Parts: sequence; C-alpha cells; structure tokens
Amino acid sequence: MLSPYGFLAYVMSMMVSLANKVLNLNDVLEIEVAQRTQDLEKATQRLKIIADTDMLTGLLNRQALTECMLSLADTHIDDCFSVLVLDADHFKRLNDTFGTKFGDFVLIELASILAKNIGAKDFIARWDSQAFVIVLPSMQIAKAEEVAETIRTNVYRFNFELEDSSVSMTITIGVATSRDNETFDDVLDRAGQALYEGKSSGRNKVVCDK
Repeated sequence: MLSPYGFLAYVMSMMVSLANKVLNLNDVLEIEVAQRTQDLEKATQRLKIIADTDMLTGLLNRQALTECMLSLADTHIDDCFSVLVLDADHFKRLNDTFGTKFGDFVLIELASILAKNIGAKDFIARWDSQAFVIVLPSMQIAKAEEVAETIRTNVYRFNFELEDSSVSMTITIGVATSRDNETFDDVLDRAGQALYEGKSSGRNKVVCDK
C-alpha cells in the first residue's frame, strides 16, 4: 500500500499526465481547425474564380467585369478610362458553315489574341456570345483608338486553323472614353453605339465616340 505522501504523489502525477494530454489534444484541435479554415478559404477562392470566369475562353465574365469596374470607380474616382466593345463579324455564318466546335475554337483563339494586346492593369471580359469588352484604365481616346486598331489588325492577319478547317475573320470595335461623372455603363453604352455604327457602315473597322 502507498503511504499518504506516496498516494498524493501518484495522484499529482496522474493529474499532470492528464493535463498534458488535454494540452496536446487542444494543440491537435487547433491545428485541425486551422487546416480546415485554410481549406475552406481555398475552396471559397476556387468558387469565386469559377463564378468570375467565362468557362470557354478563361476570361472574366460579364458579372465579374462589372464588379471590377465598381471597385475601380471607388478607388479611382477622378481617373478617366476607355472602353472597347468588339464583336466578331459574321460569326453566325462561320458557326453555320463550320460548326460550333470550330466556332468555339475561334472564340478561344480570339480571346488569346485580345489578351496579348492589352496591359497587365487592363481588364478584358467575354460579354456575350461573340462580343468582348476591354477596359483601359487611365487611357484617353487617342491611345485607346491605337490599341483598338492594333487588335483589329492582328485579328485580321491571323489564320484560324483547326483540323481541316481554316478561315480568316474580322472584328469591329467601338471605342469611348469616360467623361466627367460618367459611370462604366454610360461609357459602355457609347462604345456600343460606336460599334453599331461600325457594323452598319461595313464592319472590320474601329469607330470612336468622340
């Protein structure tokens, strides 16, 4: 039998051992909670990327670009920006002739050409079927027109080839630069009107709303 002091020492030893086990368990739980939190944050980021991305071209989608412009307006209230609205000419005819697989390929290649011709701080999105919108922050109309013309020329010179199909195509671009107190939607609407003018007057051209 243990003496009273021996028994007390035994009890104290058990309490210390139990306390250490509790502390170790808390450490494990904290690590697991931190890991689960990190996993949740990564999953949320992935979902955000998926929600903001056009699945065909990998560009921003319409909603994501709109959100970007709202954020830009909050941080750069006094800065001008230019908007390019561009549309693939006779895209329906191309789809009907070569099929939707080739049409999708053309849109993917077109998106790649556009992305290569803008800066790291610029925004680009697939707006709808064959239409794209590019936003050029802090850029006036003259420079934006130059960018648009470079894009139009590069697309015109590109040969879209897939399997046994090969075509060249053209795009029409409308350009507008923000004025005092204009929203993104205001500038987008003027660029859209310029695009419509270009489509109506022959296509394969850049039209600026000045």
